[in-house]
Amino acid sequence: MYGWFRCRISLKGGAPYFEKLTGSQRTSGFLYPQGGGFVYLGASSVTGEPPHRYSGNGAEAGAAATPDDQIGLLSRLADGRARLELPYPRLESTFDVIELKR
Repeated sequence: MYGWFRCRISLKGGAPYFEKLTGSQRTSGFLYPQGGGFVYLGASSVTGEPPHRYSGNGAEAGAAATPDDQIGLLSRLADGRARLELPYPRLESTFDVIELKR
């Protein structure tokens, strides 16, 4: 478990966009409304690299899997926080949870 990092949700090209801005492992990508929450399609990068973009080249699409791609679910919590759940991230774990508060 890590402490708090700086994150931002803004509009990019008119669409909601999530960014984890601090820490050695970064993630960024677009949010798509789905069933009361948002599907996250983004990519991971590390400090010193330019932000990576979601490629959509998953193995299920007939292409080689892209290790930086991330798919997750952003849900609002009752107390005003939100939680981004990321299964099978590239580094260190099998399930990442990023909790967001204002």
